[in-house]
Amino acid sequence: MAKVGTVVYDNLVIRGAQHVGTITIPSGKTLKKGTIVTSAGAAMATSGAPYGIIADDIDTTDGALAVQVYLDGTYIRETIEEVMGYTLSASDIAALRDISIYVEHAQA
Repeated sequence: MAKVGTVVYDNLVIRGAQHVGTITIPSGKTLKKGTIVTSAGAAMATSGAPYGIIADDIDTTDGALAVQVYLDGTYIRETIEEVMGYTLSASDIAALRDISIYVEHAQA
């Protein structure tokens, strides 16, 4: 059986996304992998309902970029909170669940 690909484990993904989408992040933003974004490409902590989680670090200082976002899956809550500099509230977690994104505490 041929090996098709490899899984890269990091401190964000617990169970990977089944669906990955693309979203345009407006110019003038620097966002880290794990940032929850709205459909307008803003960090969720600043406004709006969640759309997905940024799959890679991005820098749009030179112009808007189309980037990949995870649209579902389970992720480490502490990593997301650290990346965003924001503590997820119960309503944030409920909004994420509504779009099939789950956050769990890291296992020691």
